[in-house]
Amino acid sequence: MAAGQSKRMNDFKQLLPICGTPMLANVINKVLSFPFERVLGVIGYQAELLMSEIHVEDSRFSWLNNKDYKDGMSTSLKKAAAYCSTQHNGLMVFLGDQPFITQDTIRSLLSKIEEQRALKRVVIQPSYQKERGHPVFLSKELFPHLYRLEGDIGAKQIFSAADIHEIFPVKDKGVISDIDNPKDYFYS
Repeated sequence: MAAGQSKRMNDFKQLLPICGTPMLANVINKVLSFPFERVLGVIGYQAELLMSEIHVEDSRFSWLNNKDYKDGMSTSLKKAAAYCSTQHNGLMVFLGDQPFITQDTIRSLLSKIEEQRALKRVVIQPSYQKERGHPVFLSKELFPHLYRLEGDIGAKQIFSAADIHEIFPVKDKGVISDIDNPKDYFYS
């Protein structure tokens, strides 16, 4: 998810460098290092610039341009769910401004998803020191609830519709560390 306007940053944060690579490219590259069937970069604001600056050479990756990005995060979630539809087991939501999630955390999430594979209406979410974070997995049975979301809200509003909402602790501050403003960026 990277469709926002970066208003609190006062700069276009998706392209700000982290270790010499645009922030969003860091997230995309980390996700692509795992065996996900499809990886979508949901963008909106400055979409053309992002696509021209970040080149991804992996056939599993696609840009998904959310032209309704001004209507909030819910529009990005709905577009991603519609793209996935029922052909996939679910959707794992990564945020484009959380480049410090470790590979161990992603690996743990994938193991948890595999454990719950036979179950329906599942949310799997990491936490760090009891604070819930991202990435969040939503099983495909929850997609109809995503389509009802409106405005600048995330999927948290539909968690109560899940039969199982598994929260598991990780030793990875990256699951709660998003870069929203200059202070977050300069002290990261």
